[in-house]
Amino acid sequence: MFNMANKTRQQDLLSGYGSEYYHKSLVVKSSVIIPGEKALISMSDIPAEIILFYYKGFCTRQRTRTSIQVSKTHHLEAGAIGSNINHSCMPNTKVRTTFDSETNEGVVAFFSIKTIKKGEEITFDYASTETDLTPELAQTLCLCNTKNCRGKIYSYTNLPYIFKEKLETEGLLAEHIIDLI
Repeated sequence: MFNMANKTRQQDLLSGYGSEYYHKSLVVKSSVIIPGEKALISMSDIPAEIILFYYKGFCTRQRTRTSIQVSKTHHLEAGAIGSNINHSCMPNTKVRTTFDSETNEGVVAFFSIKTIKKGEEITFDYASTETDLTPELAQTLCLCNTKNCRGKIYSYTNLPYIFKEKLETEGLLAEHIIDLI
């Protein structure tokens, strides 16, 4: 279930950074999951519940292959680092988002949900933030190869119920997705 104490702590963290932050152990390298693509890789072990990446910027209503949804209608391009975080059906991060409709600014922050080992790719479940996907991503084959791989990449809207329930139970859903439930 979604933990309000963690939500409050994470919201406090979101207000304490400038426009961009990333953990010193993260680098962009070749993806372990998707041949020929870039990825965010950890160069050292990182414990659970650590902020890995934070990005604040202006939002649009335009959904792109690399944008992250931060509200019911708005998306944020999360910079050179954030655009290299790939999907996994068993992610090692959870994403927290905020959107300020007065300033049209949004924030995405990635927190480790387990110990991330040196050399491991940083991933999140696209269904945890996205109500819909761009046509080139919608229900494409998933390459995560985890033991619980769904076989396809889904948005939250198109995700089978059993997987929606799992994301909710594990506290992986972004707030704008929780508001849809």
